[in-house]
Parts: sequence; C-alpha cells; structure tokens
Amino acid sequence: MKDKKIRDNPSMVEMNKKIVGLEGILKISGFLEGIGILKKNSSDKLTQVEELKRQMDELANIPDRFNEIFLPYGWIAYESMNFDIMKQAVDIATNGKIDDAEQILVNYYNQENMHWLLLRFMGVPQFRPRYELLQKACQDYLSERYHACVPVVLMMIDGVVNDIGQKGFFAEGTDLSAWDTIVGHESGLGMLAKILTKSRTKMTTETILIPYRNGILHGRDIGYDNKVVAAKAWAALFAVRDWAAAQNNGQKKDEEKKPEGFFEQIKDFANSLKEMEERKKYFEGLGERISKWQARVICIENDKKFCCEEGTPEKEVITILEDWKEKKYGKIAQKVMRFGADVQIKKMAGRIRAELEAKPLQTYKILEIVDEVPAVSEVKVVVEYQGNTSMENEIMVFRMIYEGKDGDPTLRGEPGGSWKVVNQFF
Repeated sequence: MKDKKIRDNPSMVEMNKKIVGLEGILKISGFLEGIGILKKNSSDKLTQVEELKRQMDELANIPDRFNEIFLPYGWIAYESMNFDIMKQAVDIATNGKIDDAEQILVNYYNQENMHWLLLRFMGVPQFRPRYELLQKACQDYLSERYHACVPVVLMMIDGVVNDIGQKGFFAEGTDLSAWDTIVGHESGLGMLAKILTKSRTKMTTETILIPYRNGILHGRDIGYDNKVVAAKAWAALFAVRDWAAAQNNGQKKDEEKKPEGFFEQIKDFANSLKEMEERKKYFEGLGERISKWQARVICIENDKKFCCEEGTPEKEVITILEDWKEKKYGKIAQKVMRFGADVQIKKMAGRIRAELEAKPLQTYKILEIVDEVPAVSEVKVVVEYQGNTSMENEIMVFRMIYEGKDGDPTLRGEPGGSWKVVNQFF
C-alpha cells in the first residue's frame, strides 16, 4: 500500500496499544487513590505515561518524516541510525534549511562514530569476510580519499545483498523488504536502491551529491570525489547491515501473523518493561565504566615486573602462540572472531594449518602492546620459527577485540566476554 507508513509497522502499532492500555490502568489507579482505596500517589506515574506517549509518537513519526524529506537526497532512516541526529536533521529541514540538515548527517559519519559503526559489521556473518577491506575503505574515507572508498563501499553493498538474496542490491527486482522494520519498509531501502541505480548515460565532470552506482562504477560521473557522496554511500551500507541482520533473524514479511490476546499483551508488556529497565541499568553502568577507562601505558623493555595477566589481550596472544607451538590449529581457529559453525571453524583451522605447519614456532617475544579503545588492543610480537634451511624471524601484529556474549564488541573485562583475533595475523 502506497500510504502505509513506518508508524503502521506491527511493532509500532502494538506498542501504542500497550501504552494506551497502561494509561487506562494508571487512570483507574488514580481514581481509586482519589476515593481513598489506594494510598500510593499515582500522579507522577501518569506524568511518566504522558511523557512515554510523547516519546512514542516521536519515535513512530520521525522515521517517516525523515524518509519523506531526505529520500530524494539519497538518505533513509534505519534501525541503528542515531535517533537524535535523525530528529535534529528533520527539525532543521522542516525550517527550510535542507543544506544545513544534510551537513548534520554528513558530519555524523566522523572518525569516532565510524570506528564503532564499523565494529558492528562483525555481528553480521555476511560482513565478516569483508571486514578488513571495509577497514581500508574507512581509512580512505577518514583520510579524505573519497575517490578510493566510494567504489569499494558500493561494491560491498551489492555483494552483501547478493549473498542473502541471490541478487545484488542494484539488480532489478531485488526484494529489499524486511517485515516490521524501518530499513526494510517500502519507503526505505528499496526506494533508495531505485535512486542509486538511476541511469547515467552521459559522462559529466560536474560535482554530484548522490552516489549513483552506474555513473560511478561505469566511469560516467567523474565528480563523485566528495565527502557528501562518501557519507551517503556509508550510510547506505550501514542500512544494508541492519537489513541483513533482520534477514538473518528471519524477519520476512508475514501478513498472516495475528496479534496476541489482551492478557498476553499485558504480560509481554510487563516483561518488556522489566527487561528494558535491566538493560537500561546495565548500559548506564557500562557507559560510566567506559567513561572511566584509560589505556594502559606499558613499557615492556623497561618494566621488569611485566607479565601477561589473565584476561588481557596479550595473555590471549600468548595462548595462541603456545597453540602454534603445539600445532593445535583448531584451538587457534576458535580464537578468530565470530566463526560460529563447526564447519567454518574446521575450514579456518585448515587455512591456519596450511600457513603455519611449515613454520614450526620455536620462540616468541612481545614487543609492544597498544590499547586503542576500550574494546580493541594491538599486540606486536616477534616470532622465530624453523624455515626451509635456517631459523627465521618475523614480526606479527595481533589485532584483538573483546567480544561480548552477544557477539558484539564490548568493554574489556565485561562478564562473559573474551578476546578474539580480528586480523589474519598468519
């Protein structure tokens, strides 16, 4: 249906129903308090419900407004997009300052935000083999080499979608819907694909502000080398990431799904409130711990007390090196980030064996440890192994990420997490 909005998504509608139900219950409690049956004051709760309704209206309407305003300019709303940035852009554009609004969006994709956005790719299987290439493209972007990163990002968009749907993002007729999502709504990714695949038949050197795939990859739009085009390409890729995650979770269109009964809704709502409160407390605590985090200053040569403590990235690197010594390639494979299925681990173990079996490790020494951010450290090691005719030395860099229970990077030391190798050190 053409007029169907994101706010009409089943989850949005269901949440509104639950909020209305909660308001009714609290009004009843307020009435009972007024006649002296309940002694506990409920007015504060009613105020909280009104604020919750206001927030829900905002959350439901802003994505629709965003797509209405910014889709023609090559932007769409998606689940992991910063909501405050989305709202700010809508507010500014509504006041007639579309250029200023676009600049807000472009500036969001800065060094700090790109670092964390990039790490989120590791939570989606189709992105993991592409991660190192995307890191290079990101470095090009942050170094203002837009001519280099834009084609790579466009190719990754096409490749990931093809992995999931057997047709590329830019192919005609590709289904880019995802049931009950923002990114997969009919005003979202599918409409963006139509804009980005616009036919570009003439060569032009004029500056463009939309990453037209055909014009760029076929050498017709020469003027794509700018930050606006690059930021929009990255934004489209992050949107594809959310779409891919939804597809992997089985969020196919399901018009036959029926709403649950009233009592089930109340039960689910109560459980959701409890879960949200617990998660809120956890993330508030996590944010506080992150704000207090400081990188370690480690001088290995001069620090006579230096040792690899349990739970540190360097301790995990030592474990990997010892596994190399003992030819336990399967154990090394398990320490490579997010290789879930056994067949994948076995395949990785075979690759590691092919690389390391002919290099029997003899000795090793840690040269440097750099804590980059709360979830990432690099450990530089010099190794000595038996070559074909003599002993050989080689410097290896292990890029370590602390992975939480959900598979996403998290603050080092969080319960249930572990250090994993991201780069192929071998």
